[in-house]
Amino acid sequence: EESSNPISPVAVYMDAFLFEGSSKGILAQAVTGAGLTYLRTAGRLTKEAPTFADGVGFTYLGAFYLAAPWPLKSHDRAAEYLQKGLEHGPKSRRNNYYAGICAFRRQEYDEAERHFESALRYTCTSSSERDFCDYMAAESRQAIATIHDRRRRKEQDRVAERRSDMSEEAASTTTKRRPRWWWWRWRSKSKKQE
Repeated sequence: EESSNPISPVAVYMDAFLFEGSSKGILAQAVTGAGLTYLRTAGRLTKEAPTFADGVGFTYLGAFYLAAPWPLKSHDRAAEYLQKGLEHGPKSRRNNYYAGICAFRRQEYDEAERHFESALRYTCTSSSERDFCDYMAAESRQAIATIHDRRRRKEQDRVAERRSDMSEEAASTTTKRRPRWWWWRWRSKSKKQE
């Protein structure tokens, strides 16, 4: 399995690189050129062992383009790599989690919810997933709750807007009030007739 695969040390290096990036900061790594080293190493992983650990190399590349600062950040490019990762590991919690993040950032909330639900459904099978398996589960639950909350607020806004439109329409279709002087004029005419 993974331990007999010669590419396994590269994957371990990639994991270490991710943790280093999160501790130093992505911007600091981009400025020092470490981002290019990361891209080359992930690219090597995708070329030499595309199916290793459910296509983890593609997921690493997708995660890079999600987190990279401008001008490297690209949700479209991230989505392409993450889709390739899903093709190699459709039942990977990690692959579905990152695909969910990408869809969420692209404001594709139905797709994001589907990926986050898949992430919760599947277990962590590779060593590169087990390190943060519980974290991905907790974040997936939080993301689903956020999506549901956004939908609820959007529906509440839609209902409020409909009510506002209905009250405006009702106000414009009712007969206009007659001016006050009309009542006085009518009253004085009726008194004269008595």
